[in-house]
Amino acid sequence: MVIYLDVLLLSNLWVNYLLLRATAQWTHRRMKTRRAILAAMLGAGFSLLIFFPPQHPVICLAIRFLTAFCMVTAAFGKLKIPELFRQTIWFCILSFLFCGVVYAVNSYLIPIGLQTTNSVMYMDISLLVLLFAAFAAALAASFSAHRRDLPAVGEIRLHLRIDGVDFCLEALADTGNGLRDGFSGRPVVVCAEQDLARWISRFGNAAEAASHCKG
Repeated sequence: MVIYLDVLLLSNLWVNYLLLRATAQWTHRRMKTRRAILAAMLGAGFSLLIFFPPQHPVICLAIRFLTAFCMVTAAFGKLKIPELFRQTIWFCILSFLFCGVVYAVNSYLIPIGLQTTNSVMYMDISLLVLLFAAFAAALAASFSAHRRDLPAVGEIRLHLRIDGVDFCLEALADTGNGLRDGFSGRPVVVCAEQDLARWISRFGNAAEAASHCKG
């Protein structure tokens, strides 16, 4: 198969950008457009590995993960190392899903022509078709991420167990805060300090108690 450099770079740039956006949606992380474009360009540069001699699958997997880690670091900025690894794992999961869908379409629906070398996929299809298909996939991922989010409205009955002490109290969803749990989509909730006085009194003040309650 003839591999055209412009198609290779542009298609990887577009797909990488949408995968980064989908990762941000799934993990509820904010990401600047400029950083996303730069990270996608970095990933497109790694696609040149398709021209190198075939490497061992383990080496390809390591290179793929390193590439994803570099892209995530460039896209999401200064995060703690565990968070970067978490974002990288989500990015890899979405990438594998995308590649699986492309392979399934090629195998069972429309032969589009695929070339895979060193974990880099080249699709011999129109760039316009690729743009629309990848955009539709990104919209589906975004919609799915929003569907699993819980609404940040109404009163919430909160059950806590802290250091062996059980609490049952009323809480309110913080509608002015966009931060959500990355896995469940649950919103930030606010409760009254006096409802936790029994536990806070062990540490002197709320700030000290909060620093003790990691996670």
